[in-house]
Amino acid sequence: IGPEYFVIMGRFMRASGTFDQPNPYGGFLGLALPVALSLALWAGDRLMCGDGSRLVAGLWAAFYAGATAIIAAGLLASWSRGAWLGAAAGVLVVLVMRSRRAAILSAVTALALGVVVLFGAFTPDALPQPVVERVQDIPAYFGLTDVLSQPVTDENFSVVERIAHWVAAQRMWAQSPWFGVGPGNYAVVYPTVRLPQWEEALGHAHNTYLNVLGESGLVGLIAYAALWTTTVVWVWRRARTGTRDGTAGGRWLAAVAIGVLGLVFHLSVHNLVDNLFVRGMVVYIGLWLALVHIDRDGVIN
Repeated sequence: IGPEYFVIMGRFMRASGTFDQPNPYGGFLGLALPVALSLALWAGDRLMCGDGSRLVAGLWAAFYAGATAIIAAGLLASWSRGAWLGAAAGVLVVLVMRSRRAAILSAVTALALGVVVLFGAFTPDALPQPVVERVQDIPAYFGLTDVLSQPVTDENFSVVERIAHWVAAQRMWAQSPWFGVGPGNYAVVYPTVRLPQWEEALGHAHNTYLNVLGESGLVGLIAYAALWTTTVVWVWRRARTGTRDGTAGGRWLAAVAIGVLGLVFHLSVHNLVDNLFVRGMVVYIGLWLALVHIDRDGVIN
């Protein structure tokens, strides 16, 4: 059940779960996917190395592998391009952090997929055509500049709508470059800066960075970037600490930290075209970051 523009492939409805909207639903699953994948790889290593009971290790490996597959299926069914891009970034980070060989293979695979999907260098039926069509217009986000001259169609609506809100956020920033129009004032100021065809504020600019820039100016954007840069460095160090520890608890800590690092990268990429700080996802993100604080003995640092 949903609006007609949520129909995909002529007969299926985009998955939205309890979020009522496919994009935050896809974003939520995209945040979970790197963590699930990292724990699945950890469980697989544990099984291969014979660390503890093979039965228990096998059950954990099956559980995390199954969870990863289910999350990936739900993510695909959300039909959210932003979530797909974010998830790709998160998964790539997890694979890169696993080993140098994985890093090289991941880079080559990512490059090949980029060529295949975005530029159409593929053989017929190499990928499902609806998926290819869904992803191939992603460059339109970066190539479309004159929103007013674009006729709005069902196919380009989401792209044009987002860019219209990006323009509005840029206009807000122009009003007060250093400190913006004030945190939380996007919807209040929007009517004075909106483009003619786009009356509804939607609550945010569909780009967290532009939203922060418009509401808090350069000072706010620098602070926001510093916050997440510090977070990435801290989580990366926790992952390195767990890896060097060498114990079973240390390896588990490293797996969690690597997964959370992938989560942060998903968030950073997806927020280029949306705002994932909705529907309580801030709490979800915070809980995963808090878990990274726990050391191998279960003590919170």
